Amino acid sequence: MSWEFSKLLLALFKEWVLLTNYFNLVFAC
Repeated sequence: MSWEFSKLLLALFKEWVLLTNYFNLVFAC
């Protein structure tokens, strides 16, 4: 597992968490 690949996965995971939080806020209203 290379360092660049792990950084990419971490960035994707952060984006996914932000998106899920955003949709939870939208659908909760």
